[in-house]
Amino acid sequence: MKWITCLNEDTPLFNTYRDLLKVAVVSCLENTKFQPIFIYDGKENELTYWLEKKGVDIIHHKSSFTKAFLKYCHKEPDSLQNQIAHGAFLRVDIPSIAKRNNWQDEFVLYTDCDVMFLGKWSNRFWNNQCKFFAVAPEVDINNFDDFNTGSMIMNLEGLSKVEKNFNKYITDNIDLFFNSAWDQTAYQKYFKKYYTKLNPIYNWKTYWGINTNAKLIHFHGIKPHHRMNISNGTLKEPFSGLVSKEFYYYSKIWDSYLKIA
Repeated sequence: MKWITCLNEDTPLFNTYRDLLKVAVVSCLENTKFQPIFIYDGKENELTYWLEKKGVDIIHHKSSFTKAFLKYCHKEPDSLQNQIAHGAFLRVDIPSIAKRNNWQDEFVLYTDCDVMFLGKWSNRFWNNQCKFFAVAPEVDINNFDDFNTGSMIMNLEGLSKVEKNFNKYITDNIDLFFNSAWDQTAYQKYFKKYYTKLNPIYNWKTYWGINTNAKLIHFHGIKPHHRMNISNGTLKEPFSGLVSKEFYYYSKIWDSYLKIA
């Protein structure tokens, strides 16, 4: 069973995401039996050496939408939007990456880097069958239609069948996705109602409160490094509206995993 996460080296705050990724890996190895896979657009560095020592499989890959990004950002090829897009859209290529590497898995788990695995995961997690993918809500825990792609069970065969059309849809509407939530908006608009509901405990946000049953904590929006901004009074919206005692609770657990890392 594979757990996959992705990152672009040129992304803003790379060092911050490096630490987030290390915590995700350490907590995954401690609490699950997943095989960690890291899809990476970048050069070898301290992070890749660390991941290799942890037994993480690294797949070097550039987004298949690179030409579309450059066309949209032709005036500023090194723009912030272009850098973010190269990381955000990597997950869309997972079905083709799976084919190229001869993965035999029916399902895989994808998550963003800013997650933390808690508790002991059982094989029952994979009983959540889905035609394309299973996802939990974004902000409102009761609104699945506004879903979050920060944690997805992916049906590789199902997504492969629509990959060509989905990729064309993204390319044809790249301006829309650059001005919203990137590939998450693409998943929402293309698949619409054709998704499966994932129990929120597998994509639990810190601002939803403390849940002893939560298996995957997603530092959605506000992240542990924001505590410095909170302390010096520089944290702004929308992050400042997400500060809570629960955020500090989960951040302390995150600190313990970072210390191990």
